[in-house]
Amino acid sequence: MQGSGTAFHIRRGDIIYDPITSNQLWSNKYIPREYYEVLANRLVLDPDARILVFSDEPAEIARLKEISPQIITPDEVLPPHLTLAQRDFMEIYAMSRCHAIMGPPGSGFSAAAALMGNREVTYIRDALTADEQRTAMELLSTRLEERSDLFLGDGDVGQNFAFAVEHLNATDQSARALALLESYADAGFSKVYFFRLLLEQYLKCEKFDQCTAPLTRLANAKLDVAIPARLDLHWSELNRIAAIGAARDRDTAALHDRLALAFWFHPTSR
Repeated sequence: MQGSGTAFHIRRGDIIYDPITSNQLWSNKYIPREYYEVLANRLVLDPDARILVFSDEPAEIARLKEISPQIITPDEVLPPHLTLAQRDFMEIYAMSRCHAIMGPPGSGFSAAAALMGNREVTYIRDALTADEQRTAMELLSTRLEERSDLFLGDGDVGQNFAFAVEHLNATDQSARALALLESYADAGFSKVYFFRLLLEQYLKCEKFDQCTAPLTRLANAKLDVAIPARLDLHWSELNRIAAIGAARDRDTAALHDRLALAFWFHPTSR
């Protein structure tokens, strides 16, 4: 495959599974599968195209493999019976031999392959046309609404919210974005960052009287893991944003209360 083929790198691992790591958003490392899917469907229109998919999540490789036999897994090109360290090196080397590397901008794995092959990692969203980006994000939004079984648990679901909300807000579908977030809130979704997304969407939709709802939900939520420092910072951020809602709602008393709480939870926050 020297100098040929396109490498796809899909980063998952601790981002979606570790109870602490998965409690923050990783938009520089986690990329929605729909971007890869849309690009793969375009590339395989060329009968000579080959796509080599790398991921620390086998389910992602298997799902993309279903699109076309032109999509190749590392098992098809690497020798068997490798140790873990040998496997990691050989995957980086195989990726470095591809003419293009598509993946997240913040991944050390694909960055090492690009360095080895004297190439650059292309942020996969930048490889798509504007129409393809909209297609991918509309597909993502629909799958979130439908609770698709393609998502690998709450950690996987949650990393996609920011992408879907950004798309829906940019395409005049802010009410749909809020309905999506509220539906997951009602179902008990409790990743820490989710409450900020919900509160910001209340502001976006000018539902200023609802800006304390995410704070109430967080107070009552059964969180995955106790992370006091992260929670204190988050409480500060939520109260600061709620203060904006109170100001827009012309509720001076609530504004003062929220600012005081924001300072209390994180007095060194800018």
